[in-house]
Amino acid sequence: MRRFIAIISVLFWIAANPAEGQQPQRQDQQGTSRSSSNHHNGSFHRPFIFPPYVISSDYWLYGQPIFVTVPTPYPYPVFLPPYVSFPPQGRAAPPANNPPALVNQPPANNPPPKAAQPALPPDDLKPKADMQRLVRLGNDYFADGKYAQALSQYERAIAAAPLEPLAYFHQAQADLALGKYGQAVVAIQRGLRLHPHWHTADFQPRALYRDRVGEFQQHLANLAELTGKNPNDESLLFLLGYELWFDSKRDEAVVLLRKAATLAVDPTVINRFLEVAKAPVQ
Repeated sequence: MRRFIAIISVLFWIAANPAEGQQPQRQDQQGTSRSSSNHHNGSFHRPFIFPPYVISSDYWLYGQPIFVTVPTPYPYPVFLPPYVSFPPQGRAAPPANNPPALVNQPPANNPPPKAAQPALPPDDLKPKADMQRLVRLGNDYFADGKYAQALSQYERAIAAAPLEPLAYFHQAQADLALGKYGQAVVAIQRGLRLHPHWHTADFQPRALYRDRVGEFQQHLANLAELTGKNPNDESLLFLLGYELWFDSKRDEAVVLLRKAATLAVDPTVINRFLEVAKAPVQ
């Protein structure tokens, strides 16, 4: 088939381009003779066909090669097969054999990303400093008799450093001043879990009142009166014995603590005080 097309193409080329001596002469309306040497003067246009030696099957339509007309400096049109560099209008050029582009490929010269560094542990000094500042602020309110405001500052101090025991013991004193005896016992027990040797500390609840020592005596009297009405309440017995222990009245405190230990389900905390007084309860 290709040989047949090549032969037909050569025949078309010979027919369209005869030898110079055999070119027929034509006469115009005035009878003048013109030869093929006048091709370039624009008298007439003869097609010039370039034979398609190789035509891809992509450029065949119904068994015939497709040609396109291209602009040339000659006065006659020139037909070229589209496989040269002129793909036919409306048909896409054959895809190039380019390798697929790499997606999300990092630059070759860039170093690999560093692994995320573990977060540093928070500094324990700042929470402790905030706790101490809030405790001092609460003590100022406490000395002025503003026990509710003092309790609020102690609670903020606990929130700032919940593992520091000091704020719990100060909270217990504010609860005692406000008559919240149950909350005071809970605060003391929490503080003792964090500070098992608190019973040996030099803590003086009376000093929190500063010039208002009379109010401290009144708060102890109120607690003692309620304990007398409830002699079997281990919480009231422990709280009153705790206050007397740190008010330098240990003999009276030991009596109350021993009774509280006999009523308590777990007297471990109370026995820490009694061991110092050489009178633990088994």
